[in-house]
Amino acid sequence: MRFLMVIIPVLALLGAVGAVAQSKGGPVEDIRLPEDPCLKRLDAAARRKAAAARRKMTEKQIAKARAKAKAKAEACYRKGVAYFLRGRYTLAHEFWLPLAKAGHVKAQFGLSKLYARGLGVEEKDEKIAYTWLRKAAEAGFANAQYALGDALLRGKGVKQDQREAVAWYEKAAGQGHGEARFKLAALHYAGIGVPKNEKRGLLLYRAAADAGHPAAMTTMGVMYFNGQVVKKSETKARDWWIKASYAGEINAMVFLARIYHRSTHLPRNYPYAYAWYTMAAQRGDISAKKERTGLMRLMRSIELRKGKAHLAMIKKKVR
Repeated sequence: MRFLMVIIPVLALLGAVGAVAQSKGGPVEDIRLPEDPCLKRLDAAARRKAAAARRKMTEKQIAKARAKAKAKAEACYRKGVAYFLRGRYTLAHEFWLPLAKAGHVKAQFGLSKLYARGLGVEEKDEKIAYTWLRKAAEAGFANAQYALGDALLRGKGVKQDQREAVAWYEKAAGQGHGEARFKLAALHYAGIGVPKNEKRGLLLYRAAADAGHPAAMTTMGVMYFNGQVVKKSETKARDWWIKASYAGEINAMVFLARIYHRSTHLPRNYPYAYAWYTMAAQRGDISAKKERTGLMRLMRSIELRKGKAHLAMIKKKVR
């Protein structure tokens, strides 16, 4: 039985749509809205007056004012997100820019996406994108730390530096970022940016898998099936692939179906194989569809009925 496993996944970052809202007739220009409180700018006199008022506040009043300002900033950020999701990138940029300048890390991260893709700005500018991304990462935002690590690993918008990439993945992973944990495991296992250490890679894969990362669970199954770093065990491979399959990992569904279909060490179960091949095929895996066709030639009618019943059951549980 042959299994292939891609160790480093495709990076999944913020989704994006077109640079402006689209209609059947073509792009629609952003319409200027009435002045929003989020966009109001205080003149110099107003800022001096506000500063003087703060000096007269008690600590309790200052804390209350800060909490109110934080809530307002978050509300303004969410307005920018709403415009972003509607394809109104110019307005998203307008809402996020003052927040980013004031140190709002999610707004900084959002701006980095706009500049990296040339959305809502005059032109794509990877240098500005990197500047905002780094600000958010240095301020401790885990998503930005992971994205910065990925930019450094690939050399996207910045000079490639695999060692620094690992350092940023470590920071994000330390905050519980699942993709960062998985990426770190792959880098240690392959010796990219760090000395090759398969045992360290295994520990990191296991930690990510134990935390529920589907691809990490699948990788653990591959390691046990092939006897990589660990003692070969089809039973443990199957158990990891069961967990990953219910978490929605398509590769694991195919691997699990093959165990039930053709294993020479564990009892075969054609109905279960049929169900998991079908789940994977319905989610776009071409090989699963082909292997299910071959399996069905071996199945009795009663086994096919059981397979369909099992498929109906797992559909209710798979993510």
